[in-house]
Amino acid sequence: MCQQAKRVTAIDLSAGMLAQAASQQLAVEYVLADAAALPLADNSVDTVFSSLMLQWCPAPEQVLAEVARVLKPGGSAVLTTLVAGTLTELAQAFAKVDHYAHIHPFLSMAQLKAATMPSAGSALSWQFTASCYQLPYADIFSLARELKALGANHLAKRAQPGLTGKGYWQKVAAAYPLQKAAGELLASYQVVQLQIVKTV
Repeated sequence: MCQQAKRVTAIDLSAGMLAQAASQQLAVEYVLADAAALPLADNSVDTVFSSLMLQWCPAPEQVLAEVARVLKPGGSAVLTTLVAGTLTELAQAFAKVDHYAHIHPFLSMAQLKAATMPSAGSALSWQFTASCYQLPYADIFSLARELKALGANHLAKRAQPGLTGKGYWQKVAAAYPLQKAAGELLASYQVVQLQIVKTV
């Protein structure tokens, strides 16, 4: 996409992520901003692309409304997000170890579609495509490390006593649903791709 566009603006709430993007020279402009309040003019952008960000936003309907606002007539957007059912195996394992809610409350498909309603007044065409990806991990620690690297390490309530350390994670591993591949954990990611076209 970067090679095909005449001008790319990277926007992120994290200065660290913007610095990482800048180090790869992925854009011509780097803007520190909230996706729910884009510092862009109405009808000013041809294309919006977002990968696995929407699920962390406290007000996804505001983010989608902002995308609709900044798109030019004839412009389009592609966003991917995680929905309910993501990390269901890990949630099942946690539930067998303690009574705390460890997994992020991902929106259901119905809730995601409902989040598009505030911008329904715009002339928009919405398309939703759902896919499930099961990724393999050598062990529970590999999965935990990847979630931390992805910025999802808030899944575990670390403030609660006894919910840290190798012993706790070994209990989670023992409770993890059995998988077909011996010695390998599978984690499910329910991904929805939203394609938006602003017709006028």
